[in-house]
Amino acid sequence: MLSLRPNLAPILLGILLSTTAQAQTSRQITPHDVGIQTPFTTTGDVLAAGPDTSKVQDASALTTCTDALNQFGVPSCAFVRNSLFIAPPGNGTSPGLVINQSGAGAPPNLLPNASFAYNYINIIDNINGGLDLGFYVNSSVGTGATGAHYAITGAQRINNVSADNNAGSYVALWGYSQTYSPSSGGSIYGTNPQVVVGNTATGWAVAFGEEIDIETHAAVTYVAGLDIVKFGTAGDPAGTALDTAIEIGAQPAITTNKWQYGINFGNVNGQFGLASTGSVMHTIAGTVAHGIDLSNLTCNADCFKSNGFSVGSTGDVFAPSLNASANLNLMAANQINFSAQGGSPSNNSESLIIYGGSSVVNSAWIKGGTTGNSVVYGANGTDTNVSILLQPQGTGVIKATNSLQFVTTYTVATLPTCNAGAKATLAVVTDASAPTYNATVAGSGAVTIPVFCNGTNWTAH
Repeated sequence: MLSLRPNLAPILLGILLSTTAQAQTSRQITPHDVGIQTPFTTTGDVLAAGPDTSKVQDASALTTCTDALNQFGVPSCAFVRNSLFIAPPGNGTSPGLVINQSGAGAPPNLLPNASFAYNYINIIDNINGGLDLGFYVNSSVGTGATGAHYAITGAQRINNVSADNNAGSYVALWGYSQTYSPSSGGSIYGTNPQVVVGNTATGWAVAFGEEIDIETHAAVTYVAGLDIVKFGTAGDPAGTALDTAIEIGAQPAITTNKWQYGINFGNVNGQFGLASTGSVMHTIAGTVAHGIDLSNLTCNADCFKSNGFSVGSTGDVFAPSLNASANLNLMAANQINFSAQGGSPSNNSESLIIYGGSSVVNSAWIKGGTTGNSVVYGANGTDTNVSILLQPQGTGVIKATNSLQFVTTYTVATLPTCNAGAKATLAVVTDASAPTYNATVAGSGAVTIPVFCNGTNWTAH
């Protein structure tokens, strides 16, 4: 029933127009006064209780209710069973319920999770099954509607204060769920936005589950579109199957129309959202085991891709060059493979080119061979003649497991000049004439022998 009483406790529901704390004469309003005319104004407090089970506003009314079910499976006429029914006059532009309150001083600390509630709805829910709503606002947009429409709006305004001496937190909408009861596999959520675009709702441009808008016209120490904070104590357990700040998934029925991008940085709202001096991903501090862990993911093409650089599904790295500001260490459990895959294999394709620094003009290279051809270690550079030096450390020597073959041979007449710069050079000639060991070699013969430059002459060996 409805009763008007002066000076009820502040937590009682202030469902009235311009409620203030003034005493007035009590009067009784019985539940069958269903047509309480609006606007309904009082300077006292309103306690709403009911419905009157002796009138049509009870469960028996549902037996003759033939309205179609809404999206919650409830016929529209079921909502006639109300403690308070407000029908604003006019063409619907008059507010149905206006609550005007003000508070000051220390709060009375009357609620479990809040010090004070200006308006308080207490629901003891023992409904068995179905989708049960503690507070339901059904905003049905008609064909003549234009502009922006919000079913529920929370506006927290901090105005007309010189400073926030308490450094408090101000929240427009707060979703809070709490449980101390065991469950056999239930789910609990703080908030659960949902957008449904029906199969006949064509032409829509945007369907976002949630949009977070940030606008700062003065300097703020920390600005974040979304801040995910884990509460609790140091001994609280992590999720046994999954413990993650963000989970992106799909229901079992979504087998083909899945998300195309897990996270997208784009310009849907008109501009690319990241500054040219910023980063796509950034950390401030902390210690982790893995920066990015894709070990459980199957990549059909690349597991990482950028302009000119990619990492394949099996860990293969594809890049035009690797530049390191310090030493570059390549380590492998078994072997390191270098392969030039720019086209069909060729004897002229160097798989590995080695430079020694920014001032070095000559380089060494290694290239593989096709069937029947040798692997080649060579030199290249700006100098006309580039030598290759095999330099063991200390008293180490250069060894070969098989025979050493000279690919290039000479006639005595075509041997390079033997001088001090060529001293200790070894070569092979194919036309030695009656060679004598360690004597100057003569040509125009038919003997193939190695020759040695002693700094002055080529000698037979």
